[in-house]
Amino acid sequence: MVLRGSAATLFRAAQDAALAGQLGDLEDEPLVSVEDAHLTKMQCHAIAQQLAQQLRAGALQRVQAQGPGGKRRRKLTHAQVLANLPELLDASPQIEVVSIGLPGSDPSPWDDCPAMAGQGSLRTRPQGAGLAAGELIGPYSCEAFLEQDWLAMELVEPAAEWDDPVRPCPHRCELERCHELGRYGADLFLPQSLIEQLDRLVLPSELRALLQEGEEQGKLSVTAGRLGCEVSLVNDPRRNLAARCDAEADFREGGPNAALVTAVVCGLLPVLVMVTSRDVPPGQHIMYSYGSSYWTLHLQEVTRLRRWEAAQADVEAAHREKQAAAAAREAERAARLAAEAREAEAAARLQEVMAKLESLQAQLQQQQQQQQLPGHNPALSAPKAAPPITAQRHAEVPQPRLPEQQPQQPASSGPAEAALPEQLPAGIQQSLTTAAAPGALDRENGNGDGCCSERWAGGSGWGKGGNGRVRVHDSHGPDAAVATPTVPTLDLSLSDDDGDDFV
Repeated sequence: MVLRGSAATLFRAAQDAALAGQLGDLEDEPLVSVEDAHLTKMQCHAIAQQLAQQLRAGALQRVQAQGPGGKRRRKLTHAQVLANLPELLDASPQIEVVSIGLPGSDPSPWDDCPAMAGQGSLRTRPQGAGLAAGELIGPYSCEAFLEQDWLAMELVEPAAEWDDPVRPCPHRCELERCHELGRYGADLFLPQSLIEQLDRLVLPSELRALLQEGEEQGKLSVTAGRLGCEVSLVNDPRRNLAARCDAEADFREGGPNAALVTAVVCGLLPVLVMVTSRDVPPGQHIMYSYGSSYWTLHLQEVTRLRRWEAAQADVEAAHREKQAAAAAREAERAARLAAEAREAEAAARLQEVMAKLESLQAQLQQQQQQQQLPGHNPALSAPKAAPPITAQRHAEVPQPRLPEQQPQQPASSGPAEAALPEQLPAGIQQSLTTAAAPGALDRENGNGDGCCSERWAGGSGWGKGGNGRVRVHDSHGPDAAVATPTVPTLDLSLSDDDGDDFV
């Protein structure tokens, strides 16, 4: 058993006083004493002897482990056993741990209870000799708290006092921890011989007053919920958990076959042990009645825990809704910022375009101002557009070859004649040949507008003699260059290389 808090303070003070001889001679009393109304004196004596033997063996191992001097010891006094008590003791070798309700498991008294599926249970070994009535099953290895420390522990956040650096705290709240520890809990009381000698112990005044004047004087609350032991796996065989007494419990398979009794070590330290209340044959499960008060408290704890879980679920749901609302607000904010960013980008692009437009307007104004300067002729500076050639005209008039593509004319001894395109109609080609003699076009037409004032460069190519265009009209036009009745009506426009003027 492991003592916690004020219980540890009390037992250390009692141990120091006993080792100092202030509480009488320890050898005058038995090392372990057992008294229980459900057991005979012979059974109580046999149980005390079994437990004393285990305590001596455990204490001797601790003494021998302390050094060379301890290894030579073979027997310990009561005081030496009290000073080297082992924290844990082994259960009887005649028992084993099994599971309930799992595939492949042996039948058990709780197979009709689905809630017990997967739980552990304790039974005698099928190949063993079983246990006789009044035989020690094992000590109830547990933690022990004085009642005020137990009540104070119920108010402490479980994670705040969890001291295991490897495993996380398994309890979500105080109620859950209290319920879990209470499942493996029991009540124990300090021996009356210790209460009567409190004045001989060196104790804090608050603890002394609490032990002497408390409502539940000397009560210890013990639990195997954290330490764990084989005896804590013994189950209650009752079917009716709401029974107010054992007579209404409706026990399975004949009812309990074990009981918890209190053994006192050296008249100071109480220890819970489990013993058989009747013979237990091999392969039978160990069963113990927890009592109606245990199940009443258990149901109350379960009810409070379910209420806490429901309230916690509401809190978590509200928290999730709050998080969802916050996420929605954040998404809306992000969308708004994105829209503002797009608007800012569009505004920047608009400003860039406006700046380019202003630059172009400035350049245009500068060009207009330059054109308005004295002596500047806009008509000369601006390029003239070539007259459009319609599809009809383009189809009717064969396209002349470029000068560099014209075939070379053979030398002639007669007057120089201009080379004409081979594709022209015969009538036009004859008229132009006649008019292409040197100086033939160096005259004004009939109406005196001078459009044919540019000299034709005979023999050097078609229309390359001037800086404009050669316009040849038929006899029907007002500007006829050659009056030949046989030429059909045709408007032929030929442009020079740069195409910027007419001749």
